[in-house]
Amino acid sequence: MGRTPMTPSTPADSEYQEELTPSDEVSKSSFTIFVLGAFMAASTVAVAILYIVSALHVPSSCNTRLRAALFELAGCTGAIGVLSFAGSFSTWKEFGALQSFLEEASGGGPLDVTWDAGEMGSVTENKKKLKFYRGVVRSIVFIQSIFSLLYLPSQAFATFPAYKALHNEDPQKCGQWPAIIFWPLGLINFVLVIIDALIYKCMDV
Repeated sequence: MGRTPMTPSTPADSEYQEELTPSDEVSKSSFTIFVLGAFMAASTVAVAILYIVSALHVPSSCNTRLRAALFELAGCTGAIGVLSFAGSFSTWKEFGALQSFLEEASGGGPLDVTWDAGEMGSVTENKKKLKFYRGVVRSIVFIQSIFSLLYLPSQAFATFPAYKALHNEDPQKCGQWPAIIFWPLGLINFVLVIIDALIYKCMDV
């Protein structure tokens, strides 16, 4: 008897075998969003700390409200950083609940009357978790949007005392480096706030 020739695997077959399941896709996406969100949140909080350090180095003899403006920016930025981390973490948990739901649904077969009470109860519980974390994420989005809207005018109005302090007749009156570092720090912070507003909100589908 002759041997049946083996059919060589094609690239299409390899791609099919390596294709991720919906559950794996959810797990991979949620972890990526959480890592990126945590990194951006840490960067935002670091900027807030720099604002505080800068404000503390503004002499009390300064004739502009540079110190108050820096503290205001630190408050808004710090809140945005904390909320960004909370949103990323909640999105991670939301996707975890979605992954559990998909695993339960795919493991039990079609959602029909052949499911027993335990299987249906587990799926229902995962749906409740998914709904809860989705609500948490949307609440955080709303609160973070408020702080972002507060940050924008704070950043804009802070440019006036910063400019005045930078062009003061006595450069030491308001401190040189707080007035100088305000400008690059403001640009960096603006970019971070925009990314924080988009990094996990776009995944809340």
